[in-house]
Amino acid sequence: MDFSKEINRWGMFSSKWSNSYARDANNINPLVFTVADMDYMTPQCVLDALKKPIEHGVLGYNDVDDSYIKSCVGWLKKRHNWLVDDKWILPCGSIKTAMLILAKELTSPHEHSLYFTPSYSLFPKIIKACQLIEHKISLTLMQECSIDLIEKEDEIHSFFLCNPHNPIGLLWREKEMQKIINVCVERNALLFSDDIHSDLVIDSNANYTPASLIDHRINDNVIYFMSPGKTFNISGLQTSYLIIPNDDIRIKATKAINLYGQGTPNTFGLHALEMAYNKCDSWLDEVISYLKANFFFLKKELLFCEPEIKVYPSEATYFAWLDFTGFSSDNLALANTLLKDYNIILEDGINFGEDGVNFFRVNYACPQSYIKVLIEALVDMVDKKRKQNIMVVT
Repeated sequence: MDFSKEINRWGMFSSKWSNSYARDANNINPLVFTVADMDYMTPQCVLDALKKPIEHGVLGYNDVDDSYIKSCVGWLKKRHNWLVDDKWILPCGSIKTAMLILAKELTSPHEHSLYFTPSYSLFPKIIKACQLIEHKISLTLMQECSIDLIEKEDEIHSFFLCNPHNPIGLLWREKEMQKIINVCVERNALLFSDDIHSDLVIDSNANYTPASLIDHRINDNVIYFMSPGKTFNISGLQTSYLIIPNDDIRIKATKAINLYGQGTPNTFGLHALEMAYNKCDSWLDEVISYLKANFFFLKKELLFCEPEIKVYPSEATYFAWLDFTGFSSDNLALANTLLKDYNIILEDGINFGEDGVNFFRVNYACPQSYIKVLIEALVDMVDKKRKQNIMVVT
């Protein structure tokens, strides 16, 4: 697969490449590094699988059979050495919708809920919608210090976690996960574990590990949210599944998911998941290699920009977390400068909470030519600022 190929996604209902973005003075669309999908062609074997229902010609209601479940179970064993019981799998459509439904079903207003910041933006929205009492722990401290703070939270009923973390892109170490597990088990808190980026590990010295493989006690207090969407760039097909080891929680979850019509992925999603999980391993290995090259190219070239702009380590996902503290404390002004002067759009860190001030998230799942343009823009921006500072001093 040629991941360096530039694919024009404008006019294709893309959330990232939206026609709502203004073109520049030369009528050129901006270069966008925001929404969490890839600018790569979906695996050819998946595209071929989508032809099957089209050629069949009947797109009526569908249901999930054993082959879908077996595909999920087989993938988890193959890629993560995780033996999951078939009955633990609960198919669903949208991960976001499923998480909101289950949070409403399994929590009660005024209970206490915990999450790390900066945070996936869905978490605070769900907590607010469910009228939960919000507890936040900042990851701007050293990671281990932040983890230690959760043990001081006495009254916690639910815990929202990204594993790997979005937006920073870190992987939780076993020691850290054990502390999270201990808090949930000891306080009987329900862990909502969003693991949809778990297949995208780019750090060769780190591994994704689900909480259940670290301490089986968490099986009575956890719901995993999984999907091939990020892994194989098929998020638009809305095909996902939950892993719920506890029988009582799974029964309640199944009733709630089905009540809101989320219990069956769409026809195309069913075909895509089976093909992706059974036939597309080599494509994933190739894309991870390309993502790794993209990140290290970005990090190496932006060394010129330190200390004005710093690049955090990216261990998983396809996000780079850029710290602009040394350049400016005004995110809006920075975003405007990038768009007006360089025709570039990054994801504003403020979208991930107050700890995202001075930060921007870069989605580097794109052709490396896009990364090169971004690097040139940031280097030029820093170079101009340095020259201005010299002029002020002299």
